[in-house]
Amino acid sequence: MAWNKPFYGGAITTKFSFSQKYGYFEIEARLPSGKGMWPAFWLMPTGGSWPEDGEIDVFEGLGDPHTIYCTVIAGKLRKSTPVRLTFDASSAFHRYGILWGPKEMTWYVDRKRVAQAQTPAALTRQPAYIIANLAIGGNWGGYPDASTSFPGKYEVRRITAWPHPHD
Repeated sequence: MAWNKPFYGGAITTKFSFSQKYGYFEIEARLPSGKGMWPAFWLMPTGGSWPEDGEIDVFEGLGDPHTIYCTVIAGKLRKSTPVRLTFDASSAFHRYGILWGPKEMTWYVDRKRVAQAQTPAALTRQPAYIIANLAIGGNWGGYPDASTSFPGKYEVRRITAWPHPHD
């Protein structure tokens, strides 16, 4: 119980069932909106330690249904690109993806390129598993307040991973 409301965050992960080195990873989802809602779709290396061995955030939302953040973390590198959406991500399902390769990563929304970065060396050493989660509250996006509607729903229609086209 927090903010006088019962709430739960949740996650699905392939940590114990699936990992892949490089490829195209995509989620089709409708995101929650409201202060303190923190949906994410991300990849974590199967071994090593964080942040040295990296993290790829296909997206993180911070409650604004018109903005997501595409992020790569590796050691001291923290590169987060805000992406302004042309739609309300809480009103319909959309696709959020990344093509992760040995040299570069390209982020997509509805299969249109929205961001790009070089792949850090730390993210070339091992496969990664998938996480889709909804956290509630945090230092980055803030905490729910009186304006936050409950329940907040992160609805996932599907998650897909394809091998890298050059492997």
